[in-house]
Amino acid sequence: YSRAALLSGRDISLAKDYAGMTFSKELHPLLKLESVVIVNLNDSSHFLSPSLQWNVWPDLYLSAGWQRFGSDRTTEYGRRPNLGYLQAQYFF
Repeated sequence: YSRAALLSGRDISLAKDYAGMTFSKELHPLLKLESVVIVNLNDSSHFLSPSLQWNVWPDLYLSAGWQRFGSDRTTEYGRRPNLGYLQAQYFF
């Protein structure tokens, strides 16, 4: 763990061993559920990100999601605050 290398931009992550999984399910032709889980195997911290994407019009997509960072404050993912988000994408 080199926090200085991470903060300076030399490294993009603290650990070398991670496990991850993604899940995607079309609930309706216009509505998709996605989820991402990443676990740092060195310190057991984890990241969870479920989201919903709705195709409102042929060129407009709305997304809502939540990002949960978990574990102790001394771990890689434990230091970050949880957050929710809304996103709109229009393609032309």
